[in-house]
Amino acid sequence: AAAIAEAARKSDPAVKILNHPAQVLERYDLLRMMHLKGLSPISICRVNDYEQPQDFPVFIRAEDSANGPETGILDDRDEQIR
Repeated sequence: AAAIAEAARKSDPAVKILNHPAQVLERYDLLRMMHLKGLSPISICRVNDYEQPQDFPVFIRAEDSANGPETGILDDRDEQIR
């Protein structure tokens, strides 16, 4: 995607590239940054991180998928472990 954006820019320098693929944050980094800056009440963590969710309910989703959550709503830590 970044190569296509650069090719468009080279073919016409007046072309505006919005959300350039080489410069935007991906899902995890964007959601994490928004939460840390107080822009979102939603926290995020990776399953394999040492950090565990502090607030429930939660759901688990693949980081690079647009297919929705991998689980239903998990109401507590015990349900998360199962």
